[in-house]
Amino acid sequence: YLLSLLGLPADQDLSSINLGQGRFLAPEDRERFWGRLRTEGEVRGFEAEFRTVRGDSIDVVMNARHHVDASGAHVCEGTLEDVSHRKRAARELDKLHQQLVTASRQAGMADVANGVLHNVGNVLTSVNVTVHDVMDRLRTSRLKHLQLVVKAFQREPAQLATYLTEDPKGRLMPD
Repeated sequence: YLLSLLGLPADQDLSSINLGQGRFLAPEDRERFWGRLRTEGEVRGFEAEFRTVRGDSIDVVMNARHHVDASGAHVCEGTLEDVSHRKRAARELDKLHQQLVTASRQAGMADVANGVLHNVGNVLTSVNVTVHDVMDRLRTSRLKHLQLVVKAFQREPAQLATYLTEDPKGRLMPD
């Protein structure tokens, strides 16, 4: 399984593969793995990235234990699981989640904007109705006659008292 995972021929001798050279496993990952194995005696759930012969990246989880066998030789036994598909699916899920959060935020902002525009529209409608009401009142108001009265008073300022008491048009002014 390890040979096929790394892209090596199935008939290659496993003992000829030196994972410590940095060809398949990054040196810093190798040092972390072996450091934990030496201090704890076993490693569970160690995540690392392997490189295949073609240079592709493979996400793996390793479990291993280190012990000394009956002959005194140091032995490392363990398992290696390819979790590339799971990691890729998790990244895609995160990306979709971010898109959903963005779409949700935009929908919320659109809802708020819609409410604001509705309220502004209500205010503008109220202002428009009030302006038309004031204009209608001004058209029917007797105030338009005030300008004519002012002009008449300005024409005869010296004889204003005579105009208001003796002239037939002037007598209509107070009314």
